[in-house]
Amino acid sequence: MRDGATPATGGVERLCGAGIGPLGAFAYDARMQITVRFLPSGACVRVPVGTTLLEAARRASLPIARACGADGICGRCGMEILAGADGLPPETRRELDAKRRNRVPEHQRLACRVAPTSAVAVTTPYW
Repeated sequence: MRDGATPATGGVERLCGAGIGPLGAFAYDARMQITVRFLPSGACVRVPVGTTLLEAARRASLPIARACGADGICGRCGMEILAGADGLPPETRRELDAKRRNRVPEHQRLACRVAPTSAVAVTTPYW
């Protein structure tokens, strides 16, 4: 891989044009935005900190399973975190309960409940 890209993310920040907004380099403060890369599609979006993975997937025009309206009940929006897990908040009791109830694998996080604070690469079993 080139220029510090990692096999898991393909260099999330580099490939997604970190720091370059719709109006060029002066469009926004990159510290307030994070990069979310979706594999294997390669889709990549920059979203404000506090945006859930579910909303990021929707902004990338990717299908995302859900049946509860993003209420953290159905467990269908489980995503595997491929890189950047250290930028995720810990699982809440609500997320853990929903995962257990719906038999979501332990290594997945519920996209409707997780808002990363730094760059992340994710996948789902159905992409």
